[in-house]
Amino acid sequence: MAIEVDLVRHGESIFNALNIYQGASQDSSLSETGIKQAENLARKLVSRNYAGIYSSPLKRACLTAKIIKQRQKNQPAIYTEGWLKELDHGDIGAMKVSEIKKKYPKEWETWLKSPAKTSPHFPGGQILTQESEMACKRLNFLVSLWEDESKILIVSHGAKIKIIVM
Repeated sequence: MAIEVDLVRHGESIFNALNIYQGASQDSSLSETGIKQAENLARKLVSRNYAGIYSSPLKRACLTAKIIKQRQKNQPAIYTEGWLKELDHGDIGAMKVSEIKKKYPKEWETWLKSPAKTSPHFPGGQILTQESEMACKRLNFLVSLWEDESKILIVSHGAKIKIIVM
């Protein structure tokens, strides 16, 4: 007997479409492509029959969660959790990716290839080991709230999902 947890990254955001790196402080919504991505994912997840959906409070994740919920037959509740917000990326928040690659080439490569080896990953950013420990504790707590064989969905962000699974 177990609880099934699906981790989903939000659809493409407006900043993603503009190639701007975003963290916890940048709250852009989904682009048209991101809405279509969320709708496609919702169709694929329709048979999962989630007992509950947890979402980051940032617009891009909340909208993705709402779109997925619309396709669920049982209409599960969406719970907004602050700890699911994207990481604070420090100095690179709201920078174009091309600028980050020029200013922090080594850190950028390490972040893409081995995120666990970068802490903090950029100046002013969160310390990943601390964030990872907290995220694991929070996830274990969420799982403890559900009955065996429940399925829950977590809608979050790329970096947050990386640290949950690392």
